[in-house]
Amino acid sequence: MLPIVLFSHGNYSQATKETAEMIVGDLEEVYTLAIKVGSSISEAENDLEGIVQKYNGNIIVLCDILGGTPSNITFKLKQKYKDMVCYTGFNLPLVLELIFNRSGETKDIKEMIRTTYSEGLHEIEYIELRQDNDSFMDL
Repeated sequence: MLPIVLFSHGNYSQATKETAEMIVGDLEEVYTLAIKVGSSISEAENDLEGIVQKYNGNIIVLCDILGGTPSNITFKLKQKYKDMVCYTGFNLPLVLELIFNRSGETKDIKEMIRTTYSEGLHEIEYIELRQDNDSFMDL
C-alpha cells in the first residue's frame, strides 16, 4: 500500500482528508501538508522530504494546483526521488479512489489516476430544476 500526501494551500488538504475519513473511517498512511500565510517554505520542504524519506520515495503526492508552492516543492523533490508519483489538481473523488486502490504497482496507480481524472470530468454536471414540478432535469 503506497502512502499518500495531500499538499495544498490553506486547509484544503486537511479538510479533504477529514471528509474522506467521514466516508471511509480512519485513514492509515495519508498525510497532509499545507502552505499557509506566514509558512516557511524550507520547513514545508523539510516536512515533505521527511515523509518521502520514510518510504524511500515510494509514495503518492497530490498537490492542489500546478505552479503553486506545494507543486513546486514537490517537483523539486521528485528530482531526488524518481519513484514518487506526483499529480496536481486533487479532489475528494480522486482521493477516495486512491485510498481503495493504492496497493497496486506504481504504473497501475498512474493509469488509475489518469482514468479517474478523465472520468471525473464527465461527472461534472449542471443541476437544474424542471419548471413544471421542481424535479431534476435529465442532463
